[in-house]
Amino acid sequence: MTKNILIAEDDEDIVGLLRLYLEKDGYKVISVDNGEDAFKIVKNSQISLALLDLSLIHISEPTRRVV
Repeated sequence: MTKNILIAEDDEDIVGLLRLYLEKDGYKVISVDNGEDAFKIVKNSQISLALLDLSLIHISEPTRRVV
C-alpha cells in the first residue's frame, strides 16, 4: 500500500526537492501552498505524514481546536 505524504509549503524549490526524494522512495506526494487546502486534504484523505510550513497555517480558533 502506497503511503500518502502531504507537503504544505509555498516555496516551490522546497516542494520540488522533497517530492524528488519522497517519490523516489515510493511515496505518493500531495502538495498544497496554503493551510486551508492542507486542512481539507487531511480531513478528507488518508495521509500518513504531513510536512507543514507552520507560517502557512492561518486558521480560526474554532478550527484550531479540531486539528
